[in-house]
Amino acid sequence: MASPNHILLFPHEHIDLPGAIHDLSVRARSRPQLRTLLNEASHVVHREATALTGPERASIGEFEDLVDLAERHVGQSSVLAEIVLLTTIQIGQLLMQVSQNRSRSSSNCSAV
Repeated sequence: MASPNHILLFPHEHIDLPGAIHDLSVRARSRPQLRTLLNEASHVVHREATALTGPERASIGEFEDLVDLAERHVGQSSVLAEIVLLTTIQIGQLLMQVSQNRSRSSSNCSAV
């Protein structure tokens, strides 16, 4: 049996980055996979940010975690920080969607 192919489309929209990353952070308290994603993403961003120099490094600045990064960049124009946060939010939302679909599928299978 061949596995199905999927195309993922994320809408091009302006979202509240601090609000969205905070929402994922709250949801991660009860979702281990999401918590792992946010922790690992934060570690990777820290590591990569320390490797940057000059204006790129200054555009990211110091931060404790992704929520802190989002809060520090409210009202600032840091394309780099926005890309990092938006991508993490999209992956987190996808992870939650997959988890919800998996839960629904298990419920449907057990009801049969």
